[in-house]
Order: sequence, then C-alpha cells, then structure tokens
Amino acid sequence: MIHKRLNREESYDRLKDVLASGRFTEKVSYNPLMLAFEITTFCNLKCVRCERRAIDPKHLNHHMKPETFDRLSFLFPYIRGISIVGGLGEPIIAPNFWQYVTRMKTAGVQVLFFTNGTRLTNEAIKKTFDLEVDTVAFSMDALAVSVYEKLKTGAHFNQSVDRIETFLRLRKESGAKTKLMLNCAVQKDTLEEMIPLVRFAAQKGIDNIWFTGVITHLAEQEKESHLQLPLEQLNTHFQKVANEAQRQGVAIRLPAGVLKNRQICLDLWTNLYIFYNGDICACPHFREPKNYYYHVQNNRVINESRTMPHTVLGNAHKNDVLALWDGPKQRELRRRMLAGQPEFPCRECHFSFDLH
Repeated sequence: MIHKRLNREESYDRLKDVLASGRFTEKVSYNPLMLAFEITTFCNLKCVRCERRAIDPKHLNHHMKPETFDRLSFLFPYIRGISIVGGLGEPIIAPNFWQYVTRMKTAGVQVLFFTNGTRLTNEAIKKTFDLEVDTVAFSMDALAVSVYEKLKTGAHFNQSVDRIETFLRLRKESGAKTKLMLNCAVQKDTLEEMIPLVRFAAQKGIDNIWFTGVITHLAEQEKESHLQLPLEQLNTHFQKVANEAQRQGVAIRLPAGVLKNRQICLDLWTNLYIFYNGDICACPHFREPKNYYYHVQNNRVINESRTMPHTVLGNAHKNDVLALWDGPKQRELRRRMLAGQPEFPCRECHFSFDLH
C-alpha cells in the first residue's frame, strides 16, 4: 500500500535504512523511491536495435491519456522521483509532455526525462530550465558519425552535438541547475566509442554518463551484443573506460564485466514502472512476454532465445493502485528473490547479475 502517513523524506529514510542494513522483507513500510512513466510510444527515429522492433505492435504509437495520468498523479506527493522514460518513444513528442512535467514538479518530485535530442529545441531547453527539471538524459551512443547515424536511423550527428552544446551554453547563461547525462548503449560496435565519449563529456562539461548493455530480442541482432565477447575481454575494456573517466573527472555507470553472484533486484523494493496504458510492472524489461537472449544459468552466460513472461502487477484503470506496490504479487516476487528461488523472468535475468 501507499503509506499516506509518511511524507516522502520519512519514507526515503526508511528505505535508506533497509538498503544500508540489507534487511529486506516481503512487506515494506515505505513508499516507492521512483516511478518510471512511459507517456508515449511514438518515436520519430528508427534505431536499428530498438525494442520497438520486438514488441507487440499493439503497444506502438500511443500517448498516455490524461485520464490515465490523472489516476496516477495522487502518487506524486509520496515518492521522491520520476523518470519519464524513452524506450518505445520520444517523450517530448507527447502532446501533454510539458503539462505532465509541470504537474510533477509542482508536486515537488525530482524529474528526469530521456530524449533522443531531436525535439530538444531552444524553446524546449528553456522550458526545461524554467520548470527546474533535475536531469535530462540525452541518448548518444557514439562519436564516430558513421556509427552514430547507422544506429540512430533518422538522426543527424551534427545536430545532436549542436543540441548538447546549446543546452550547456544556455544552462551557463541562465544559471540553471539541470544536469545533462549521456545515455549510451553498449554493444559490439560502440565499445571503442566509450573512451571518446568520456573525453567528449569532460571537454563539454557534461555531468555524467550512463553506459548500459543493449538488450537483445531478435536473432538477427544476436551477434551484435557485447555479451558475445568473453567477459574477461569486456572487463579489461571497462576497466580502461573507468580509469579514463577517473582521469577526466567524469562520473560514469558501467555494466559489469565479470559474472557476479546474483544480486537482489532492488527494483522490487524501490521502483514501480508505469506504461502508457496504465499497466504497472515490477520490471521495465518484462512488460510483456517476448524473446530475450543472454541469460545466466549455472554460473555462466548462455546465448539462446527464450520467451520470458511479463511482470505486470495490475492496471491503474482496473486495480487499486494503492494495493499493487505492496500487494500479493509483488510480495511473492520479493519472497522468492529473498529465498534464492526467484521465479521467471527473474530466475535467469542477466540484469540481476549487473550485466546490463
């Protein structure tokens, strides 16, 4: 349930105590730390490895309806942050984007939104600053023009760099505090782009970089995954990236380059994921059954296609949202995770081994 007696800071303090102590339980006494909102599944690009190519077409080209947003907005005073996700769409395309951001910020929520940069006009940048958005995550996978434009079909490298430079210039001129983060997909053909991106970030004054491994859903993309390479090779490369980031003074996040023991998936204790149609999921990667490559089984990464089930907890139009965060299905997912016997899709999910 949502603990209405708690303000967001009290709730966050309780969560921090759990994270610090490691005393995870099936039932929680605090509210979610973060909500992820998918407000549109329209996109103006055709990125070659986008999840759009693998998902059921019924989910494509929809905006979140205002009535869906309204049904969920009561959550805002109780949580700490909202991530307006990309994934299937470019958020700024949504006709109610700025209205939604305004309502989130008015409720005192920290807001991050993802963008491919094509709709980040000067006016949009200024609105971002006026609304005091906390972070903008700009998708930028490569500095080599040929690689960038191959992966982001329909985007233009020089325009993307211009949008980044304009954002940083206007931020300096206005004194705005909004952070700019690069969101970079790690795959075979972008591995050698990682260090140049770190240096680019340092040169331009970008705040941090989030490197994540590409999720592979299609057989034709199987050989493009970085997980086709030996983990030892990846670990050596990632260490070089980390060393360069330290030299350049750039904060980064990297996927693991070694096979760790299974991690407790903190999402079950911290986040809820909300999609355009009101579906509320425990995990953003498993919004519906579809094929996934690269699983971890018997302490090794395996490469084969498996159809993994969804983690939908309910729908805002059909269920009591108050009950889903700490409801029976979510508690069962937590219970099995704590028992070391997670159910599908968590059982073989390589994200829980920090490989994403």
